[in-house]
Amino acid sequence: MIAVYVVAGLFLVWLVAVLFRVRQMAPAHRAAGRQRGGEVCDVAGAVAGAGCCSGGGASCVARPRSLAVLLQDQADGVEFLVNRLAANLCCCPGQRVALVDGGSADATGLILERLARRYNMEFYQLTGDEPVVVQESVRLLDLRGIPGQDLRRCDLSLDA
Repeated sequence: MIAVYVVAGLFLVWLVAVLFRVRQMAPAHRAAGRQRGGEVCDVAGAVAGAGCCSGGGASCVARPRSLAVLLQDQADGVEFLVNRLAANLCCCPGQRVALVDGGSADATGLILERLARRYNMEFYQLTGDEPVVVQESVRLLDLRGIPGQDLRRCDLSLDA
């Protein structure tokens, strides 16, 4: 019976320590999502400003934007690209990203669908040679035709 009380006591000590640590980390995590007085950073400006593999800084805007990333037949480099994009999005909670497969013959669509679920992004799959219609508030990053090795070199940094 004493062992039960000891285990319960250790559990309570552990729980208090974890809650204390979470409380310390919460303000730092909230502050990491803000730049320049609370404006939300725009990932689309970083990657669509001067092209895929060009360097470019992130611009900050007062409202969140949406980014549609269009890929096709790029199964070899798409996972690395989306993982890096998701890592850069952690400081932009209002940023919405849609991963769009342009009718790939390889496993690109399956990979994008899995990654969209993992990172809470939207996923769409086009069939055939449909034209892509983009609303004004959505930035389109068309990466179709870029080899997998070049996708790994795309600059997705959010440095100001």
